[in-house]
Amino acid sequence: MNQHDLFLVGRCLIAAMFIVSALGKAANWRTTVDLMRSYHLPFPQAALFTSVIAEFTGATFLLIGRFLFPTVVVLFTFVVFAMFAIPLQDEVNGKDRGKAISIIGSNLAILGALLLV
Repeated sequence: MNQHDLFLVGRCLIAAMFIVSALGKAANWRTTVDLMRSYHLPFPQAALFTSVIAEFTGATFLLIGRFLFPTVVVLFTFVVFAMFAIPLQDEVNGKDRGKAISIIGSNLAILGALLLV
């Protein structure tokens, strides 16, 4: 397996993670909107729609290997905003710290993987 093949496998795995996330949000639309409202996020319906579209589109571009730089910038920004929206609020407020730290750690790993793309 050469370096190009490993790069392709990595991109596919990152894309799969974003697809699973988008499908989960889309399948549980009402619950996700209610969660976003409970954290006082503005325009939860529009924010959820935008996040599902960004994740699907970003995953598609990662899979086909086109527009990688803008795709990584958009996905990186999305993950940073998502991390600040909920898990960091939980950490600061002391709500469910163990879960918040776990989510923050996984988001940091995703950011690192996106930087490698």
